[in-house]
Amino acid sequence: MIQEFKVAIEQFEGIERQIRVCLPSGYEESHEHYPVLYMHDGQNLFRDEEASYGVSWGLADFLERSRTPLIIV
Repeated sequence: MIQEFKVAIEQFEGIERQIRVCLPSGYEESHEHYPVLYMHDGQNLFRDEEASYGVSWGLADFLERSRTPLIIV
């Protein structure tokens, strides 16, 4: 599941940035702790329609198929 939200950066006059977080299946019902991987290529990680060149890395699909217990920010 991918969640999106905006964060205002006060040091840069409140400029907003989009943050995308990919959560493992069942995360909301779980009480587990998950490792977090922070990546700096947000628009290219998850969805082809948001990717700079029309092809994403497909990480959300990979995590779903592999059942890797990981949060990607």
